[in-house]
Amino acid sequence: MRLTTAEVRPSGDGGDEQMFSCLQRVAQSAPESGTMQAEVLGFMDNEASTATAATTSERRGCDLATVAHAGRRNAPRPADSPVSIQHSAAAAQTDTGAPFLEAPGSMAWGGLFLSLGRPSAEQQKSCLASASGFNYDAALHGASTPKSATALNSEDTDRALADRGFSVNRSRVLVGSGADTFVRAKSALRSWKHLALGWVEVEPDTPVKAGTRFCICYKEVIPWVMFPLQIAYVTDENSGGSSQRGRAKGGSVFAFGSGTLQGHLLAGEERFSVQVDSEERVWYEVFSFSKPAHPLSALCYPYVQFRQRHFARESAKAMLRNVADRSTPPQ
Repeated sequence: MRLTTAEVRPSGDGGDEQMFSCLQRVAQSAPESGTMQAEVLGFMDNEASTATAATTSERRGCDLATVAHAGRRNAPRPADSPVSIQHSAAAAQTDTGAPFLEAPGSMAWGGLFLSLGRPSAEQQKSCLASASGFNYDAALHGASTPKSATALNSEDTDRALADRGFSVNRSRVLVGSGADTFVRAKSALRSWKHLALGWVEVEPDTPVKAGTRFCICYKEVIPWVMFPLQIAYVTDENSGGSSQRGRAKGGSVFAFGSGTLQGHLLAGEERFSVQVDSEERVWYEVFSFSKPAHPLSALCYPYVQFRQRHFARESAKAMLRNVADRSTPPQ
């Protein structure tokens, strides 16, 4: 949203204009919160005047913490949830004058997890501790699971998800052929190299196994955003293994899908997969279904969808680079 859905100041694609338009709508949609409105508009003014960015950032540090608390206080949560309990303590502290921060250098705004710099491991742990469970229908947990290699492109699945209000995004690219290519592509997925984009990252030692909780960190026009997810399933089908002379067996597939947790901008799943077809060609695919789970993503959903498509294209390029790199053996 992916989501996967951020890049450092794209040039020539209208990204900046769309993002600032979204921020303007966010400010206008919160007339009851003068502090939040002033903060968003103040951020936009700050972006437009880089000469005074450092002093403006220092002057507004306290206001950012105030906005973070205001958004977190107004975000709906079950009364008995662990997040609600933690929030109550934080609210009491803030009401006495102390600013609320999830972790040093980070803040929570309206249920989102932000960081003024590249998120540290401590900040990501704090995000995951507050994220609780999945934020979409339990009946759809694992809905992106490939039932077989041929089911990776199921049109029936796409229609069923669309009928439930989800936007479906698919991006598929040919990365090569043969058993060696499949092994390298699979290794790239296991080590998160398909997400090593500079403006998107995951801790590279995060284990790819069902139940693992992790953060995808994105750099946008706004500070870094941490999106909490949990791996819902891992599929590893070798279809009889590889035949002789480096030939890959058609039907082999490696895939894993991650579901969004509370605190994510979107609700849904994203799957990364590599597949060998009947002609021994190896395909890399990014598949996701999602819908807004936060007022910001609802207001800016066309922009979010644009970012999802851009992310998928850039991830495909990263996969192609890693498969072509023969300097390091696959893990």
